Amino acid sequence: MNPAAIELKNCTKTFRGKIAVHDLSLTVEPGTVYGLVGDNGAGKTTTIKMLLGLLPPSRGSVSVLGCDPQKDHVEIMKRTGYVSENRELYDWMTVSEILWFNAQFYSTWDNDLVQRTMRSMELNPKQKIKHLSRGMRAKVAMLLAMGHKPDLLILDEPSSGLDPLVRREILEHIIAIIQSEGRTVFLSSHLIDEVERIADRVGILCDGDMMRDESLDAIKETSKRIRVAWNGDMPDPGQFKNVRRIDQSGREEAYFTQCFNDNVLDQFRERHPASLEVEALGLEEIVVETIRAQKHFLKSLEKVG
Repeated sequence: MNPAAIELKNCTKTFRGKIAVHDLSLTVEPGTVYGLVGDNGAGKTTTIKMLLGLLPPSRGSVSVLGCDPQKDHVEIMKRTGYVSENRELYDWMTVSEILWFNAQFYSTWDNDLVQRTMRSMELNPKQKIKHLSRGMRAKVAMLLAMGHKPDLLILDEPSSGLDPLVRREILEHIIAIIQSEGRTVFLSSHLIDEVERIADRVGILCDGDMMRDESLDAIKETSKRIRVAWNGDMPDPGQFKNVRRIDQSGREEAYFTQCFNDNVLDQFRERHPASLEVEALGLEEIVVETIRAQKHFLKSLEKVG
């Protein structure tokens, strides 16, 4: 049986006593796309640095492609492609020079694939890296990560700061990799629509804690907005379980739930509302409301304390 492409068990990372990631566990099966999302400071980049062996966990264990990132760093780098948000490249090289330079480190480098992809990306092989636009630099970084046909592609905000057209081009290349070669992809992004388009499974981080870690279909199936209009006296929102009121206008209210089922709806029906509607949500709305709910919960604990 093949090991998981990525497995974190009860990982915690602290910096000078401050917790960046708390008791994080997740599994990414080979050939799947995992999207890690959350607000700024949620712990996404810290998690990726632990996967790459750039940071050791303070507690817990990390396994990437069956290896320990701290002990088997070189082996993991051979089999992994990585694109960071900063996309730091050797500015004095041309596109062809940096591709040639990178190829020397990998016995699996596929020059035919690189040349085809470079043409489809409309990259000029003779142009200096320092003269490339932000979008073109992002394409070079993606090409460098793809060239050795890695078993695992780790992308940390690969589309950050790019215009919509370039973002779409890069996303299409990621999709092509997934469809043609079945590679495993671990994607961290604040652009939730990108994650929703390609992810099989999604993890939602908030302040270092994992709020949801489920298949995309399961998250969308159980996360709903409930709109209700009342006839008579309006009930106290605190009476309802497993929902959080997110909006009110007169006698109309909207609630968010992460565990939608008939029991959730029945508690509204029992009060005979004038109308009751259930709305499906996109991933971005789900992420926003999930994080808001957690921050609201943490604030309530501070007040009690």
